[in-house]
Amino acid sequence: MEEAEGETALAPSEAQQNFAELCRFEVNGELCAIFHRTVTTVNSSNNPSNLLTARELQIAALVAQGCPNKQVADKLHISEWTVATYLRRIFAKLGVDSRAAMTFRCASLIGRKQLD
Repeated sequence: MEEAEGETALAPSEAQQNFAELCRFEVNGELCAIFHRTVTTVNSSNNPSNLLTARELQIAALVAQGCPNKQVADKLHISEWTVATYLRRIFAKLGVDSRAAMTFRCASLIGRKQLD
């Protein structure tokens, strides 16, 4: 397998496991392809339960249930400003920028907590 300078070639089996082909095209008679990484390494530092405090998980659960900041604040007896501050910290820790993305990242934890 030919390598471009500074790039590492992947064995075909590794490429099949970690990448999905998006498209193929030809440039100057050379066949090219664009791939998308499909598998990411999951380690304990990416797990929301290791990143978030119990209070942050509590707030994430209420938001996932559809509560606006005012309802979260009322239920937890804190100010709306404090809820907003918690949400900014949660977003930063999880690397997300919306309530929906936060809910998606925490879905397995939130579902487990509601069943307990």
